[in-house]
Amino acid sequence: MAYTASDAFCAATDVEGLVGRGAFTSSTVPTAQQVLDWMARVAAEVESKLFESSLNYTVSTHGTPFPATPTDPKVFRAKVLAESANALGAAAIVLEIHGVKDSDGKSYEGKVLRDQYNEVLAALGAEVDSFSAYANVSRTNTTDLAITTTTEF
Repeated sequence: MAYTASDAFCAATDVEGLVGRGAFTSSTVPTAQQVLDWMARVAAEVESKLFESSLNYTVSTHGTPFPATPTDPKVFRAKVLAESANALGAAAIVLEIHGVKDSDGKSYEGKVLRDQYNEVLAALGAEVDSFSAYANVSRTNTTDLAITTTTEF
């Protein structure tokens, strides 16, 4: 399946900037389509991280998974982290496959970006987990209020 730019949280220019080789086209190595495919696959990992904490922002809304200018600061931070993680993960793949390799066949730049991707993905998870860390309790509306055996006061 050929993915498009709307199947990722980031833009191809974000990946191009991290890789530092200029624009990807149909005649570059990797091709622009390969980069789009990797962006979409990394976006699935980012979606999974969001879903772990019941935050259902996905790229299935094609290009606008988050509000363009979120008014909630937590949603804004999640948006920026999702975009950053997506770009870092895709750029890491580009460099791991097509980057300059050392004597062991490893790409140092790819590893650096992979490590940054993992850190940003963890930060995204922590940010999203903080969404549910705050209870919404109203003294007048108790419709969805429940006390469970793990509730502490």
